[in-house]
Amino acid sequence: MAQVTIDAENPKDETGMVPTMTALQVPGPLQPADLVPVSANLPTRSRSDVLVAVRAAGVNRSDVLACQGVIPGPYPRVLGREYAGEVVDGPAEWVGRRVWGAGGGDLGVTRDGTHAEYVAIPLGALVEIPTALETVDAGASALAYFTAQCAIMRATGRSGLKGTWVAVTGAAGSVGRAACELARLQGARVVAIVKDRIEAQVCHDFGYEDIVRTDSMDVTRSIRELTNGAGADAAVDAVGGAMSDALLGALKAGGGLCVFSSPAEQPISLDVLSFYRNDLLLVGLNTARLTMYDAAGVLRDLASAFDSGKLRPVSVHSTRPLSEASIAYTDVMRAVAGRPVLCPAPAAAR
Repeated sequence: MAQVTIDAENPKDETGMVPTMTALQVPGPLQPADLVPVSANLPTRSRSDVLVAVRAAGVNRSDVLACQGVIPGPYPRVLGREYAGEVVDGPAEWVGRRVWGAGGGDLGVTRDGTHAEYVAIPLGALVEIPTALETVDAGASALAYFTAQCAIMRATGRSGLKGTWVAVTGAAGSVGRAACELARLQGARVVAIVKDRIEAQVCHDFGYEDIVRTDSMDVTRSIRELTNGAGADAAVDAVGGAMSDALLGALKAGGGLCVFSSPAEQPISLDVLSFYRNDLLLVGLNTARLTMYDAAGVLRDLASAFDSGKLRPVSVHSTRPLSEASIAYTDVMRAVAGRPVLCPAPAAAR
């Protein structure tokens, strides 16, 4: 692809016009069904940025919340918190390289995001896509693995989990799947918690044997039984609410629980006496308080595991052009299996 050049000091092309692109730029809060791509100015990049042609960008629940205005931010803004693509302008050593990344409270929140043909990314946040990953898979997996790794680290305080038990809710979803993969990579035995028979089969097909179904099993009791009464060393909760209660009751003494999602207005009960006597840890994770630099650090650390096949990308539900973005966003609201992915940039990519 020909190099595209636009910078903050000279944001006009040879005709004196600011180059444009197609983007999901919203003027204010919208319902996903009302999303329509528009013509927007090509991002201006500072000398410390590169311009990335976005080949694939997953659509996440946080993108839906940003679209609806639940996640606050300036308007107008381009939505999208993760991407995979190709550097088309910047230092010569980066141009043409495949890169991927995710945002925290920056991409798609306080600065223009990735649901566009192009996005400006700081040099310090650039990460090359592992050779073994297809571009679409990378675009679907960046935010899930960033979130999951942060959650595991907060729940355990360490990266070596050999011989431990880690319980994961929402295990058939993208972040839950990533958490299961990461826990197993680090030597843990995983309890995959799902809502029904269909999701249980999905996890079984992924290679997980210790599965708890919330529609027919008592979560706390089932985890205790699987661990021979000891309880889980750690838990990662993508569901929240009553599930957090159940997981706290399933932790062994000294265990930790990280929660990063929950229904609104669904408080949990906490037996404070049992909590402190068992030396338990309960910690939250809000990735909006992190940055794309934090995500870059995580993705760099995981590169060799993807290349060796020890980590697998999350499942892709569908790939769509920007013109079908409203369908992809609605699919997220319907909680479809797999990550809907938008493919904004027109050129073919690996």
